[in-house]
Amino acid sequence: MVDATAPFTCLHGRLAPVARVWLGRRSDTTWRRKNTQQFSILSGEIAGQQGEEARSDTLTTSPRSESLWMSSSLQDLVVNLASAAIAFVAGWSFDRLSDLWRFRSIRGFWKPFATSDLRVVTSIFIKEEHYIWERSGLVGVGDVLALNELRQQLKRAGVDQLPITPSHQLTGLERQGNLVLVGGPHSNRITAEVMQRLPVTFTFGSAETHDANIYDSVTGNVMRCVMNSDDQLVVDQGILIRATNPFDRERNVVILAGSFGFGTSAAARLLASLEILTRDIVAQGNPFEAVFSVEVAGGTPQHVELKEIRQLDSTVLRVGT
Repeated sequence: MVDATAPFTCLHGRLAPVARVWLGRRSDTTWRRKNTQQFSILSGEIAGQQGEEARSDTLTTSPRSESLWMSSSLQDLVVNLASAAIAFVAGWSFDRLSDLWRFRSIRGFWKPFATSDLRVVTSIFIKEEHYIWERSGLVGVGDVLALNELRQQLKRAGVDQLPITPSHQLTGLERQGNLVLVGGPHSNRITAEVMQRLPVTFTFGSAETHDANIYDSVTGNVMRCVMNSDDQLVVDQGILIRATNPFDRERNVVILAGSFGFGTSAAARLLASLEILTRDIVAQGNPFEAVFSVEVAGGTPQHVELKEIRQLDSTVLRVGT
């Protein structure tokens, strides 16, 4: 008789090991999951404890940390402020020394003129066509700007008040003092008188023909002002002279003469520039003559360019001319 359960017994015998392996793996997996969960919980507890300890340490040490941070920030602030202060002082010192050197040169230039007989002689327009508009005479804007610049320069040499005299009012005795002549020979008669007596090589054209060109008797060159298409002056020019006063050789004369008023104003500015004050001829106190040009923009003189400077032998005078 065949056992009906034999196939099942055989199948059980074959499946049992497989089941045990599978159940073992399941058991292992469950164990690992449980262990993993327990390990995660344990790790979390440990991390929590460490976090609490860290927070506790942070809370415990935060005043010190804050103090160190504030101290470091304060040091950085002090260093930055010190650096800024040093840079400021260095820049200020350089500018101050530069100004002192420039002002020293200006004082040296004007020191011989700081006398009681100093006269600053201005151009004035008093011809009939001007007289009907202003009975006291007219003075150009460029001359006024030059006077303001001269006032500042002479003040550094100890001249507090600018002794201004219109050219048509200067007396014969006053001609024998130290003179600063503002304006060219076309508008300032004293400028015309002095330039006629000096051996200058730079001269203006004829006043009768209103010739504002500058003529160089050495090279034969002619300097001309520049006008734009609207007939507006864009480049003016002028002559700057320091020499012995031909009316008294113990005194000096300075001439600031522009073809137009912009040039006269520029001549005064040039006298405050190290470009000319540091030239050997000027710094050593020798007589000189110079020509320059000046750009005009917006009705105001701009950059002044020194064209040429020459030593002048003012011991040779054209007496009686």
